[in-house]
Amino acid sequence: MIAVDGAPITVNGIAITSAQIDGECSAHPVGHSKDVRRAAIVALVRQELLLQEAVKRGLCDRDGAINNRTAVGVRDQYITA
Repeated sequence: MIAVDGAPITVNGIAITSAQIDGECSAHPVGHSKDVRRAAIVALVRQELLLQEAVKRGLCDRDGAINNRTAVGVRDQYITA
């Protein structure tokens, strides 16, 4: 598990790993590495919150959503306006 300012990153008990953050960094504009890393963390936290809400509402199951995640993310696959 990784930490930001000394605290582990979790979303309602689900950990966000260093590998996930490193992978997400490539989706953000080039800039100061700390800013890119922070933007990646924010994006992953948002994705996890959306996934948890979609599961809660019965729109998908967690394992299926994670296995079928695409570049547009869970938001566009499972949640409609």
